[in-house]
Formats: sequence, C-alpha cells, structure tokens
Amino acid sequence: MTTGRYRPAGTRIQYRHPIDMLAGRTHFLDHLAAIWQALPADRRGTFWIRREMEEHAAKRGIMGTVLEPFVNPPGSGPVVVSAYSDLERVATRPRPLILMEHGCGLSFPQHHAGYAGGEGLRAQVGLFIAPNEITAAKTGQTYPYAPQVVAGTPKLDRWHRAPGKAPDDPPTVAISFHWESRICPEAGNAWAAMKSGIPALAAAFPGLIGHGHPKIVAHLRPAYEAMGIAVEEDFEEVLRRADIYICDASSTLYEFASLDRPVVVMNSPAFRRQIHYGVRFWLYADVGVECNRAEDLVGAVRRAIEDPPDQQFRRRAASAALYPNAGHAAEVAAEGIVKHCEAQCQRT
Repeated sequence: MTTGRYRPAGTRIQYRHPIDMLAGRTHFLDHLAAIWQALPADRRGTFWIRREMEEHAAKRGIMGTVLEPFVNPPGSGPVVVSAYSDLERVATRPRPLILMEHGCGLSFPQHHAGYAGGEGLRAQVGLFIAPNEITAAKTGQTYPYAPQVVAGTPKLDRWHRAPGKAPDDPPTVAISFHWESRICPEAGNAWAAMKSGIPALAAAFPGLIGHGHPKIVAHLRPAYEAMGIAVEEDFEEVLRRADIYICDASSTLYEFASLDRPVVVMNSPAFRRQIHYGVRFWLYADVGVECNRAEDLVGAVRRAIEDPPDQQFRRRAASAALYPNAGHAAEVAAEGIVKHCEAQCQRT
C-alpha cells in the first residue's frame, strides 16, 4: 500500500525539454487533443500514437507520430498520458510523468491501479490533471502530497462554448453501453439486461443511433445492425446528432448531460445498490431518468423527453459538480502543466 507515499519520477531531469504526449486508444487521444492544442507551440514535443489511429488523430487536429512497437517512446522530457495503460508504456524509462484522468471520475474499488486513488505506477506521477474535485479527492487520499490541477474536461470545451442544439422533431435518440470490465459488476454494463428492449425502442424512435465504448462497439455492431440500427462509433457525432442519450456506466452519460440534454440511465440487476463508488454508483445516478428493465426503455425515453424541472435541476447540479471550467478546461490544464514543468526545472 502506498498511501501517503509520493515518489515523482524524473525529478533530476531538466523540464526545458518539449512536452510529449502519448495515447494508445482513440478516446485517450480525444481527452489529450485539446490540451495539446492549448499548449504554447514552442512547448509541444511529439504526440505519440498507434498507426491505426492516424486518421482519427487527424480528425481531431493532431499530427501524430507513430510509435512501433507502442512502448518506451524516446526522449527524457515530460510526457502526458490519459490512462494507466499508457502510463505503463511510458514509465519504462526515467522521465517526468503527467497523468490526466480521462472521463468524469468514475471509479471502482479503492486502490485499483486503473482509477483515481489507485496504486502501482501512479506513485511515480509528478502531476495529476483531475476533471473535478471528486476525482482530485480520491487521488489526494492516496497521494496527499502529489501536485494536482483540477482542470475540467478539455475535450468538451468546444461543445460547452457552442450554442445549444435545437431538438429534432421527433427527437433523435442514441443508446450506448460500457465495455465488459471484470473489475467488479458495476464496471461492466447493462447489455445483457437491456438488449431485449432495443427493438421496441428502435420501432418507437426511428433513426435510433447505436453507440458503444470503444472497447465494445465492434462487438455491439452486428447486434445493432441485425436490429436495423445504424451504428455511430464516434461520440462526437453522437453529440452532434442526438437529443436524448441512453447509457449505463460510461462517462459519456455525463458528458452528454453536461450539454443540458436529457439522458436515460440504464441499471443492470448486477449493479449493487449497497456499494458506493462515487459518481455513477450512486452519487449522480439520478442525472437522468433511471431505467431498470428492458421493457421500460421506451417509457423512460418518453419521460426524459418531457424533461420536467426536477430532472433539469438534477442534471444541471451533476454537470456543475463534474465539469468545472466548462469551455476553457484545456487552457487550465495546459497552464498547469507548463507551470509545473517550469517549477520543477527551477528546482533541478
């Protein structure tokens, strides 16, 4: 157990080097892209990606550099990642490490390495970029002396600055599922419990969009298509097109709600009500209409469309807590990274 211990890696290395970033999955890149663009041009180093991500990176305005094999990027300056799996790839050599927590702070058993407050290589991180105070508090419990910047969610900046979407008539509905993580039941999804209700949903709302976490969408695609549902893998397109979003246990549930659009929260029978992990379980589970049975999906969406004042209040309260600095989170994160690097340089 590393509670109370903090060992920033690379404290003897000069921070005058350009700042690198590395992303091994498209959704990790999405979280870093806006920060990269907010960094001063002369502080940007190399943005390392996998070869199959080149097209996606270009869509996000990133001219990535392919790293093969995808481990141990060259350099000795600071490197920013947004996932523990990528932290494992850059921690193979001594260099300053900066970890941005991707998502809105969903986490599961305390001290699991993959989530805020976890252990393992997180003890080597020199700066944590947190989306909100909830996430920062979890990190602070394990690493009370670790520097942190509570930035918000940079990938949503342009959406938070844009005018609200005028609802379609009839409204466009999207449904999505988290991937099948085995960490605990709550880290999984509600696919098995809810899939039988999707055909009726598609019949009630023509044009239903099928989406999923990047780790499961390829598995969902054949099932969606067999139901006559068009699949959209890019969540940015879901944000552009949808008026109502149905999801089980992903940060995208809260990202969509933060645009002040109604959501439906699907619960699996496997999700334990007596377990409390914070944001989704069960602090802000009422961000939208909760649905516990497949046969209730259509009714839940219809209630969400009505969007009464109490539902609006809960959605806006959750969004205010989870998305500080809305519209300029990237600038806050970039400024925090640069200041941290300059301060460390002065100490060496």
